Parts: sequence; structure tokens; C-alpha cells
Amino acid sequence: MTKQLLLAGAAAMFATAASAVSQIPNDGTIENYAIIATDMSGLHGGVQGRIGERTLSQKNGFEGVFDLNRVDAYLGYDLCRWLTVYGFVGIADAKSDDFFEVSEGDTKSTYGGGLWAALIDDDQLDIMSTFSRFRLNFGAEYAYTDANDLSIGETDVFLTFELLNDMFLIHEMYPSSIGLFAGPVFSMLDADGYEQDEDDRWGLTVGLSMTFSRRVYVNGGIDIFPDDHMVYASAGVRF
Repeated sequence: MTKQLLLAGAAAMFATAASAVSQIPNDGTIENYAIIATDMSGLHGGVQGRIGERTLSQKNGFEGVFDLNRVDAYLGYDLCRWLTVYGFVGIADAKSDDFFEVSEGDTKSTYGGGLWAALIDDDQLDIMSTFSRFRLNFGAEYAYTDANDLSIGETDVFLTFELLNDMFLIHEMYPSSIGLFAGPVFSMLDADGYEQDEDDRWGLTVGLSMTFSRRVYVNGGIDIFPDDHMVYASAGVRF
């Protein structure tokens, strides 16, 4: 799959409603710890994508930029009120104009899994009338891709602080909750024959989350590293 198709897929995910599988309750019932029981229940699934650039170097010290693109379908299950595990399969493309051996994109399968945890969900925001509550989210994910004769393992971990506005609108075409989140992210690439600068493993993630009718959710954002960036989006539904 070409980078143009992946860009179109990510744009479509944003337009139809975008690294966390979560849902925000919209019934006004908020407790001061963890997540209320109606927030995460049963199975849910959807699609997610990542598009961006990462800098790697060969063992001889020559440095170059890789274009990494991925689209996959995931299925998640809630182990408890505040913890979700999920797995995914999809397709990925990796290429670089700086390295001859991987100059041509070659779409291959990708698979992996992760977890998402809602550490805090609290409505004590009296000093900020614009937002209803805040959340502290944690997530971790591992993805393996064998693309263009290049095996890549990617480990991502994030911790985000999210401010939410519960709007409790009646019409289901409008979001019932909108959140803005930001926080540190750790992203390590393990590629055959290549090395990653440790400074490029740490960065900042910022993004937007929306929930529709308590079942449909959309998330999107960007991971910003010293030399790189990755744009991500996901859209899912609870069964």
C-alpha cells in the first residue's frame, strides 16, 4: 500500500465520526476513582492507523529517515472497569530514500497487542468551568512488522492527562464528550541492521478524543520526537 492510500485512510477515520481504545461515559454519573462500571464493558473493535517518519542509523553510523505507515483492525476486551487489553492485525509499509536496500515500499502484514488503563477519572474541576472532568490514561503497545525485507518491532508507552467536556447532547450525530490530552510518550524501534538514537525514543503526544452515543469513539493525535513525528488515528465501536 502506498503512503497516499494510508493518508487517505487516516483522513477517512477522522471524517467518519482517532493510540488508545477507550470510551467516555455521557450519562453524568461520575465517581472520584478509576472508571465507572458503564464506561468499559465487553468487547469493542475498530480500525487504527499511524503515519510518519522515524530516524534510524546503520551500524557504520550513516543516518537516514524511514517512512513508516500502518493500518490495522483491532479487537479489545475489558478485563475490569478500568483495564482493557487488545490485539490487532493489519498491513504496514516501510521505506527510506536514504537507504538503497529499502528504497522501494513493500506492503507486509503487521500484528501485535497492547493494553489501555484509565488510572483516574475525576469531576473535581471547579476552577475550570469549561471542562467537566479530567482523566489520567496509561497505555502500552507492541507491533511487529516484516516489511520490505526489514523486520521492525515497535514498543510504545504513553501517559496522558486529559481534560473532558461532557455535553450530554441528545442528537447522536454530535459528540457527547470531547477531550484534549497530552503527555509523555516512549517509542522504541528494533529494526534488523539499524539502530535508534535514544533521544529519539522520548517525546510528547497531544491529541483529541470524541465519543458519540456512548458506543462510538474516535481519537487522533500526533507523537512529537526531537527528530521525528508520527500521526495516529483510530475509530471504534462497542458491541
